Amino acid sequence: MENQIQQNIRSILDKLDDENSSIRVTASRALNALSNETSALSDTEKGEIIALLLKSLTAGSNRGRYYIVDFLGKLGDKRLIEPLSLLLKDPNQNLSFKIASVLAELGNQKGFEMLLYLLKEGKTKELKLAAASTIANLEDKDVFDLLLGLSSDTQMTTRQSAIYALGELGDKRAVTPLIQSLKDSNSFARSLAAEALGRLGDKQAVEPLILMLGDVDDDVRCNAIHGLGEIGDNRALPMLRWIEEHDRGEASWFEAIEEAAHKAIIRIKERNKTKSRKM
Repeated sequence: MENQIQQNIRSILDKLDDENSSIRVTASRALNALSNETSALSDTEKGEIIALLLKSLTAGSNRGRYYIVDFLGKLGDKRLIEPLSLLLKDPNQNLSFKIASVLAELGNQKGFEMLLYLLKEGKTKELKLAAASTIANLEDKDVFDLLLGLSSDTQMTTRQSAIYALGELGDKRAVTPLIQSLKDSNSFARSLAAEALGRLGDKQAVEPLILMLGDVDDDVRCNAIHGLGEIGDNRALPMLRWIEEHDRGEASWFEAIEEAAHKAIIRIKERNKTKSRKM
């Protein structure tokens, strides 16, 4: 006899395939809410839920399958490795990414290899960035050398994704190579490097980021400003004040350069006040 969670899941599954996107979204939220209730289940009950979802996963449309894999990933059950491994090479790369992410988080090498493949060969820039971010956040993998090598790859989008992931990784060894990436011929790669250096927060990046305030690309300048605000070094203040007064550029996400500079100035001042109180 099915328990209440199984009954609820079964009632949700058909709605995940509905042509109406609002119904699909509501169903996916309901399924996600159920994931919080599975921790109290026995291994046998979890196994029954896994079997139910895997059956639906192999029969459903691409719309519903993504949500099912997302739910299965939250179970964190090693029994998923074998059946999900068989679905890794799905024609839908977004679904392959989700499956690979679940497998890699379970410590499966095939999942990691698929993430690496998608980082290099993903069909969209967004997918490659997502794969790179997932790789950077895997707890059981030392991926610094791998990402470092890819950050100078000849393929532009692979290079961009690796640069982004180095910032996600949070390893200070990435500071020097990321400073080099500020010289990349591609403006998006330079912008990602500036953003990554801000996340790492190392003062070695202050002077290189100040130089990037003169970049021809508005996005690069804006992320350099953000980076300087995150690092919080007073050396950036003169140039940031000039930009606040004179720069009328705008980043592609519609943030005015002058407004970004204003916020960075406030952030630097606040950081310095905090430091002064601690001394």
